[in-house]
Amino acid sequence: METALQNIALAQAWEVYNERIFPIQYLIWLIAVFTVLFLLLKKGNNKNTITVVLGAFWLWSGIFFHILIVTDFAKAGYWFGTIFILQGLFFFYEALFRNRFTYEKLQHPRHVAGYSIILTSLIIYPFWGLVAGREISQVLLPGLPAPTAIFTFGILLLSSQKFPLYLLVIPAFIALSGLWRAFEIKHYEDILLFASGAVTVSWLLRRRKYDKVKNAPLE
Repeated sequence: METALQNIALAQAWEVYNERIFPIQYLIWLIAVFTVLFLLLKKGNNKNTITVVLGAFWLWSGIFFHILIVTDFAKAGYWFGTIFILQGLFFFYEALFRNRFTYEKLQHPRHVAGYSIILTSLIIYPFWGLVAGREISQVLLPGLPAPTAIFTFGILLLSSQKFPLYLLVIPAFIALSGLWRAFEIKHYEDILLFASGAVTVSWLLRRRKYDKVKNAPLE
């Protein structure tokens, strides 16, 4: 009974969000598409604009979904809203003050994985919801938590070796919560969220370990 109520509350929150902000969710989707095009077409690899977009997406989800809508259905909205806002501020800090976030184009299998995950957030994840029988008013696009996190994982896989790993902590937690939603309340498309997080975290940690070995001084 509790699981059914949780599923209903989530569906209602998504529907209220989509109806209240219409048509802004489609504008956010377009911003995500243009962000990827900017990455592909822009000369040079210092893309603070992309990091700012990630920060804006997390702030938007924390404020306009969790704080303003989810809290009407569950007090946990304040907790999730806080961590989403915090993650957004982390991205803004990196972009505006540290200036160390850079991205690479399609040069490595890791980049293929990154663009595949981005495609998942923009098309496959929302389409899965439609196939599962959700109404168009309950479709999840970037700006909502799961597709925002998936989009973030894809972008982070395109990052350079100077990627600060503390930025993975909150997205990894969101990915783990997606695994719970997939099996506890049968929101099966969140398997994609967990899989995206697992691929990204494992790949970036492995790359960091490889870089340390490669740069270690010879004895």
